[in-house]
Amino acid sequence: MLRPSQIILSYAKKKYVLIGLLALTLLLLISLVLYLTLFRQPYQADKTVQNTETKPSISQEKETNKASNCPGNTLEIGDWTDYFNTNLGFWVIYPKALSCSETSNGVVFSNKSKDEDKFVGIKILVEETKDTQSLENFLDKKYTLSQYPDYQSRKPEMEKIEIGGETGLILRIGVQLRIEERERIAWVKKGNKIYEFTAYNIGHTGSTGYSEESARIVDQILASFRFIEAITPVDLAETSDWPLYRNSKYNYGLKYPKALAEATSVEKSDNPDTDHFNIFREHQIQLEVQIQDPLRYQNPYPYDAKRLINLNNRIGYLTIDEPWSKRLVIKNKDFWYILSFRDGHYPPVRTNFYPSQQEFGKVFYQILSTFKFL
Repeated sequence: MLRPSQIILSYAKKKYVLIGLLALTLLLLISLVLYLTLFRQPYQADKTVQNTETKPSISQEKETNKASNCPGNTLEIGDWTDYFNTNLGFWVIYPKALSCSETSNGVVFSNKSKDEDKFVGIKILVEETKDTQSLENFLDKKYTLSQYPDYQSRKPEMEKIEIGGETGLILRIGVQLRIEERERIAWVKKGNKIYEFTAYNIGHTGSTGYSEESARIVDQILASFRFIEAITPVDLAETSDWPLYRNSKYNYGLKYPKALAEATSVEKSDNPDTDHFNIFREHQIQLEVQIQDPLRYQNPYPYDAKRLINLNNRIGYLTIDEPWSKRLVIKNKDFWYILSFRDGHYPPVRTNFYPSQQEFGKVFYQILSTFKFL
């Protein structure tokens, strides 16, 4: 049987062993914290600095774009609809199932999933540059070797691609440019603007690249992409003495050349499929304005138009662009407005008002420049 002194000694030994184990555990925890602080933090800090120089984080984008804030759509094509931005100058289609959120320099389409494996995200961003600077030169200056080694090493994989009628560049296999891992990315230049298209992921861990669904969608967006051009510049001083026509029923107005005269009601064609029809003409040179209900008029598809034109911050579809025949279609509220300017002579016959081919196009754009919705 143990004496009291032996029992006390036994408890004391156990106490010191327990204290020793606790001290060892604490030492290991301190060592781990020091390792993470000294070796991991600088890398993360450098990475964060590089990211903030080019683009806010996806989490920041989500905070500023919590709800869909895109304008109303004009077309529905199966499970896809369209988005356009006249300020940034482009039109695309995207799946109706995705949310659409505008930013100050572009638009984001996503399913807003918080699961990286299920997330679908596409961004279109627009950045201004010098008009004389080539696309390749712009990218080399932006993605330098010191800050973006992955981009520079992947340049041999770059492919040329047609985007909106212009020659662009694409990296089909993902490249790391921001915190998101492995973006599929493409660029195209138009005038002084660079358009960037990205299939991306949430990227909080950097372990998951863009999904196959995102890649498929961004490829279809690239195929559908159209530029919205500014109206061809013309001298409006020449229109200062043109007659002004206003229509309060259909809320539009325009000026037309003095040589043309508005047709009488008897002279106007009777067209039962047209809500409104008016002609301004001089012999066979005619300016026609038709207004039709969408239920009786097949919408023009932007990718079938010769050009998309920004007319009063709406898309004008230039569906005919021949030397002696021009037609532009534009929608306002519940109606389609069709403006046609043509020479009905064949072959052309010189009259009191007979512009050359170059002047004919100029007069058409002068008329468009005076066209307004009231």
